[in-house]
Amino acid sequence: MTIYLVRHGETNWNRQRRVQGRENIHLNASGKRQAELCGRALVPLGIDCILSSPLQRAKKTAELIAAAVHVYPVRLDRRLIERDFGPLSGMTPVERRKMYLSGASIPLESRDNLIDRMLAVLADYSGRTFQNVVMVSHGAAINALLYVRSGGSAGTGKTVLKNGGISRIDCTNGKMQICYCNRSPDEVALPLPVPLAYPAYTY
Repeated sequence: MTIYLVRHGETNWNRQRRVQGRENIHLNASGKRQAELCGRALVPLGIDCILSSPLQRAKKTAELIAAAVHVYPVRLDRRLIERDFGPLSGMTPVERRKMYLSGASIPLESRDNLIDRMLAVLADYSGRTFQNVVMVSHGAAINALLYVRSGGSAGTGKTVLKNGGISRIDCTNGKMQICYCNRSPDEVALPLPVPLAYPAYTY
């Protein structure tokens, strides 16, 4: 089975560099276009299942992809939701810096919990009959998964995910292998890197 992890299209909060957690922020015009381009790039790949975070920016991205690849319904899975950033949500970079410098306690969803729920989705669907699955999620959530499954070579602290960026994971014979990270739609058809840059993991 192959999984294509897609970060949702752009929102106005993305453009303003605000922290975007559990809020239901909608795609802007650019974000809708990015989602449509993702859909076109995925058409030749035989997509047979689309999963999405229930947050509107991800759900709309998934719906636009579904319209292109003609796969319905979009399956909503709350485990794909963005990390809970607590009081940081909605803050600009300047506002975040002030909070960090204040020394105030900042309650966030733990990284371990974030990773566990994202891995649970992959494990759940790897045991089903689907062959090519699209999972539409969020920047911090996807990056946490990429980090743990690349041995720290990609993801959190390493990869700035594009809105509409696509990452590919192959699940074969109990092994999970990242094939590429953060490709734009026009790069999806490029050959896979050989040798692959990231180690395979048992799932």
